[in-house]
Amino acid sequence: GLLTFILYRSQPLIASLTSLTAALQVHRTQINEGMKIIENTKIEEKKIIQQLNENSVYFGKNPKIDIQNLTFSYLDEEKLKPIFSNLNLQLQFGKIYALAGKNGSGKSTFADLLIGLLKPKEGKILINDKNINQFPNSWINYVSYLSQNYFLFNDTIKNNITLQQRQNKTFDNEKYDRAIRISNLINEFEKFSNKDETKLNNSGRNLSGGQRQRIAIARLIYKSSKIIILDEPTASLDQISSDLMIKMLQEIKKDKLIVIISHSKEILDSCDEILSIDHFGIKKINR
Repeated sequence: GLLTFILYRSQPLIASLTSLTAALQVHRTQINEGMKIIENTKIEEKKIIQQLNENSVYFGKNPKIDIQNLTFSYLDEEKLKPIFSNLNLQLQFGKIYALAGKNGSGKSTFADLLIGLLKPKEGKILINDKNINQFPNSWINYVSYLSQNYFLFNDTIKNNITLQQRQNKTFDNEKYDRAIRISNLINEFEKFSNKDETKLNNSGRNLSGGQRQRIAIARLIYKSSKIIILDEPTASLDQISSDLMIKMLQEIKKDKLIVIISHSKEILDSCDEILSIDHFGIKKINR
């Protein structure tokens, strides 16, 4: 009687298991195909990760940039205008380089080649023996370029520095404090009732040239790029701010490569080496 009672009470469970087994039998083909897709997806993910690792930028402990047999020319009025010819140069991290030369000699072109915006006609630019053109999308993430025509958004000073809302980035308070300290923006905030929440109008026209440049410099510091290129960074700064800028660059140069395009004697004297552009080449002058 007990056994009959147990069998009777187990009928719903047995029926459910039988139904599930039948369903599995019916959908066995789809399940097997799904498992194959999952396995193939894992294999593809491994391949993608391997490709990313092979093409990723590796700086290592003592990174350097080697420029080998680089040649670049512009097409000017249907004629080739040579800028660099068979240029060979090595740049080391932990140093500040001043890039000097006459107007039109190729200073901005050299910067664009180093950033990867321009590609050499011949030769290559290597980072630890890897061509920077192998990873055009990731290379730019390691470079900060402060040109003379930087752009400020119609947004708060803080968002102009961090760009967090525009690039969906998380805010790093430690990096932010360091950026405003080094760029000497703390004193400037005291001039505004809303401090760093002050909103810029018309691309920062409500600020002085020096204030706008400090914001652009703070943005560069906040990004913490490995390679920093500055084009006449002290042009809108007074002497005190220029001295602070030089001190700031010396403070952050330890694991970075910094190139400054400048005609300023103070900047040239503060750099570790001067790169002088002349006769389609670059001559390195040690300090």
